[in-house]
Order: sequence, then structure tokens, then C-alpha cells
Amino acid sequence: MYRRSLIQVFAPLLALVWTVPAFSQDSEEAEMEETTLEEVIVTDERLSSIAFKTPLSFLETPLSVGVVSSGLLDSQSAVGLGDALKNVSGAQAQGGFGVFETFLIRGFESLSSGLVMTDGSPEPEVGFYDLYNIERVEVLKGPGAFLYGGNALSGTVNLARKKPTGDTFAHFRFGYGQFNTRGAAADFGWGEDTPISVRLNTMWEQSDRYRDDKESGAVAVNPSFLYELDESTTIGAELEYSFVERKSDAGIPLIPDMMLGQGNSLLPNTLPDVPRTTSYQSDADMSEQTTLRAQLNFETKLSDRFTLRDKLYFTDFKWDSAGSLFAGFGLDRGVVDAYRVLTELDDAQVVIGNQLEALLSVKTGPVPHEFLIGLDAARWTDEFTIDVSAISPIGVYDFVTFPIDPIPLPQQSQAADASSLILAPYVVDRLNLTEDIQVFLGARFDSISYEDPITETERSYSQLSPLAGAVYPLSESGSVYASFSQSFAPPSARVVGEPEAETAQQAEIGTKHLLMDGKAQISLALFRMEKDIQLPDDSGVLSQTGTQLSQGAEIDIAAELKPGWTAMIAYAFTDAEYTELIRTLPFPMPDGSIVPTNIDYAGNTPQFAPSHLLHLWTEKRLENGLGVSAGWRYVGAQFIAPDNAYELDGYSLLDASAFYEYEGFRVRLTGKNLTDVEYEMWGFGGLSLIPGNPREAFLSVEWGFGG
Repeated sequence: MYRRSLIQVFAPLLALVWTVPAFSQDSEEAEMEETTLEEVIVTDERLSSIAFKTPLSFLETPLSVGVVSSGLLDSQSAVGLGDALKNVSGAQAQGGFGVFETFLIRGFESLSSGLVMTDGSPEPEVGFYDLYNIERVEVLKGPGAFLYGGNALSGTVNLARKKPTGDTFAHFRFGYGQFNTRGAAADFGWGEDTPISVRLNTMWEQSDRYRDDKESGAVAVNPSFLYELDESTTIGAELEYSFVERKSDAGIPLIPDMMLGQGNSLLPNTLPDVPRTTSYQSDADMSEQTTLRAQLNFETKLSDRFTLRDKLYFTDFKWDSAGSLFAGFGLDRGVVDAYRVLTELDDAQVVIGNQLEALLSVKTGPVPHEFLIGLDAARWTDEFTIDVSAISPIGVYDFVTFPIDPIPLPQQSQAADASSLILAPYVVDRLNLTEDIQVFLGARFDSISYEDPITETERSYSQLSPLAGAVYPLSESGSVYASFSQSFAPPSARVVGEPEAETAQQAEIGTKHLLMDGKAQISLALFRMEKDIQLPDDSGVLSQTGTQLSQGAEIDIAAELKPGWTAMIAYAFTDAEYTELIRTLPFPMPDGSIVPTNIDYAGNTPQFAPSHLLHLWTEKRLENGLGVSAGWRYVGAQFIAPDNAYELDGYSLLDASAFYEYEGFRVRLTGKNLTDVEYEMWGFGGLSLIPGNPREAFLSVEWGFGG
């Protein structure tokens, strides 16, 4: 639940800006079934256990799952989570304020509705998720609380890290590209003829980045160990440290038309004619995120019908940041000034938990059952302070600042020392109701106790999250399915009192097919998802509620057209709207005063939820070691805030790369946004936009042996 704390960080400013289960044979089966197609295609659930924690074939899963493999990530020179998610139909990645990654799944944003996990353990806070050590990215679309508990309202993303393989190998990668971007990564493995296997992944990267004064750097190391006690029992351990340093970015301000003499609108509607690299940040802006992750995994196969496993996990996340944001505009002597506030955050989050699971195959009469029975126990803590100050305005066109001492805004500042205890049993039953119909029934019951002595807040929740699904085979190569699921999310630490938890529910039907003797696959999903919205006002009292509805269709096609030639298509149509939403927001008047105003957003489209998303990708490997790949992505028009005052035009991006491989050596040249399209990738509070990167190139050189 503390992943939602980023809302706590920025929520005080909204008042100012006003708009705002795997069986032990899983890896063995996947290894036997792996084909060239699966190296670059994103729809084969056989490589993922995110849907039910048990290995299921593509045709057996009654949910929508996307799997982005390491082969596809390499093909696209992907760096962060956003690069991976663009391959998943219905997913739209964003860059939040320059210092974290956020995304939407089926029209719902991740800060309040999404859950990110690393190897099945929840992440306590959003951040930048580098892909240096990732084997695959798994995406479960729709409510996932029946397995993963609170916050998995609209989607769950699992980052599956690379594991020891028992092989001895070494791989090195070096790269340099546009904007003085440089980096290096290494992947080592050891463990032949020994019960102990070791793997070490590490990376370093730095960049000046496209926009002015936005330097970034990151370093990470991830050792992992696997000990095979015998043929049926393994112990695995993971340790990961990462440090990410970035500069915050509120983007380029949108100016009200009235201030430009172009109309009477007080709403920000016009981008100023300034260079797209222009930064309006203060000298104090910074962000440093330090993350330590640890996992201990145990699995033993007690019989052909009974497997027991346990996961002990720990994550320590520290975030020290200061970011300046736009808080309105003024017109003085014919000059447009942007008012700014500085938010300083000192945040320390810790999550420690344990997942104990049993996998059991039994029969009740003629009906076979495969059970996953689990118990999740966790403790989350979040200790943070937020200090907000008014700082000097800056000229929108002349960039002149007026030095003043920061003016503290104590009514916007906040602190918390919150903790939650979670105890949650869960069960999933996969049964063959008839010879043809396969049924999935699941539920998780979360008991949560929350307290924060600073705000004298105590509350508790008991929530049941069910799932029901069915799959009917049309033939050996096709099936249809249907499912219904519910999720919930407790309120953030910013809310006082005892409000109800947010809830979401989804109904989905679809069909899946294997074509061309299994070398091609196609899936079609129709969904309808509805979610409650509960937003705190600036006093922390929950007085603003609403409902968001999202419905649409998704299609995924993947094929090995010829040996060495693969292609994929991911398309989503999403119709999202606020069916109910009234917010009381402080409305700035021309004289500078602030007047609380009720605004009805019912019927409006949620921000950054385009109706159309399309992604195409193809790769061709030649016999002489050469290869080429190319992709095209279309993002439809989208609004930047719930008021729908400003709409971004749709845009298309073209990427391509060429590579050469020879005896463990590979060199790849990648070009992104080859047509140099000008587009905006994120906005904040309806007051600003962050420009996307122009045309850029990146050269990487890799060498390795073994593995």
C-alpha cells in the first residue's frame, strides 16, 4: 500500500496547481517448449507464472497476460520498464516528473491502481527499474488481488530477474549514444559440476539527457545463488543494491490564453515558443533513490502431487529529493511569470514479508484439482517528511528569476511514521469441470492493521478478493475464455479517519489461437473494468469520491514468419471515462486570490489514457551474422489532466537497429524516433508538459563466452 505514497508526496501541491503458483517443473517445461518465436514475442504465458503462480500454456489461461522476453528487450535496446511495457497491448508507459516511471494499464494509472513486483515480492515505491538483470517482464492485466493483495487494482507487473543456470559464462556490454549517454553491464555465471550455482549482474550508466540540466546516473549490482540439496529440493538467494541519481523535471509550462491576449480562458492552453530543452527548475532540484532488495527462496517436491515452497523477502527504499513545480502564473509589466513551489521529500520505506505456499494435486471423485494454497505475512513501514516552500518566480520567456528567500508553506507540509501489518491466506483451484471445460476459482482474504502515531490514525481492513474463470477448447489449437475478478486498495497514509478501501472489478472474455503449426499465435480480449476513486483534499479528510469506467478490446499477434524472421503486433482500443467525479479544488483568480470551487468531471476522459495504442515490431536475422529490426508505435490523442482542458495530438515513433554477430561478439546500432517527431510524454497537474526525446542513436558492443 505504500507504493501509493508518491501521491502523498505530490498531493499537497495539487491544492496549489488545482488541476490536476510455479510447480517445480516450470523451468524445465519452459526450456523444452522454448522456440525462436518465444525469444522475441510477448504473448506466450508458458514463460510466465504471474497469472496463477503455476505454469499454464498459452491456450489455458483465462486472463490477459503479456510477457516481454529478454530477447525482445535486447532487440529493442530497451533500458527501463517503460521500454518493455510498450510491447504489451493496453499498456502506456510515462515518465513521472523526471525521477520515476509510471504507466497505465487499460486506462488506469499505476500510482494508485498498479502493483510492481520483483520476483514475486512487492515493491514499496515507484522508481526507475533498469532492465540490466531482467530475464522477462510479466504483465497481468486487470485486478490481481486474488493472489497479490492490495494495490493490484488494474494491473500487476513482475520483474523476473536472471537466475543461476549451472553454466559458466561471462558477458560484457559497453555502450555510447546521444546526449553523452554511456554505460556498461556485465553478467557472470558459475556452477558446472557442483550443486552450487552463482550469477552476478552489474551495471553503470550516466547521461546528460536531452533537456537542459537533467544529468542522471545509476549503478547496481545483483548477486544470486542457487543450491541444489538434492533432486527435489533447492535453496535460492538474491541480493540487489541500486542507486539512481536524477534531476527532477516539471517540463515546459502551459500558459493561460488570457495572459497571451488570445482569449478569456484562465485554463493553461498554450505552450510558449521556447526551446524544447528549456528547464525551469531551481538549483535545489535533485533526486537520489537507494534500494536494497533481499530474497531467500526454498522449494521442495515432497511427492509427484505435493510441492512446498517459501519466499522470505526484504526491501529497503530511501528517497531524498527536492523538486520545483509550477503553481500558477502571473502577468507583471507585460511579462508572464511562472510561480513555483519547492517540495522537499525525505522518505524511508521498508517492507519485510514471507510467502508460504503449497502446490497440491488431488481428486474429488472424477474431478482432478490442482491447488495453490498460500499465506502471505508482511510488515510495511513508511517514515517520511514533506516540506513545501514558495520560491522565486521565473520568467516564462526571459527566464529571469527574482531572488527571494523560500517561504515555508506549513499547511502543505506533512509527516508520517506509518506502519501496516498484513496477514493474508489465499487459494486457487484449477479443476477440470468436464473433459473440455477447465475452471479456475480463487480468493485471497487480507487482514490489514494500520497506524500512524504522528497523525493519531488507526484503521483496519478485512477484504476478500475473488476470481472466477473458465476456459473451453475450440480445438487443439484454439480456446475461448471468460473471467471475473475484484481488487482493492487501502487509502494512502495521507488520509485520516476510517474511509472505505478503493475497489475495482473486471469482466473479461477472449479467445486464443495457435496457427502455422504453432509458429504463430493470436489472442483477442474484450474487457470492462470499473474502479472507485477516493481522493483526499488538502486537509487529509476524504471528501472527494468518484468512479472510473474503462472498457475496450485488445489484440496480440506474434509469428515466426520464416526461420530467423519474427514479427509482432499489439493493438488496444480503450474507452475510459470518469462516470462520477466531483472535486473541490482551489481555483486561482486573476487577482491572485484562491477560491474553493466544486468541479464536476463526470464524462471526462482520464489523463494519459489514449483510445488507440498500436505497436509493431519485426526482426530478421541473416545467415552471415547480420540482422535488422524495426518498430513503429502509434499513441492516440490524450488529455493531460482530468479537466480535459488540454489535449495532446496523437503521434507515431519509428525505431530501428542493425547488428552483427560473430563468435561471441556483437555490435548493434540503434536509432530511435528516426523521423524526429516532436511529442510530449508527460504533464503535471495540467500546468506543464515534458517534451519527448528527439531523434537519437546508440551504439553498443558486446562480447562473451559460455552460457
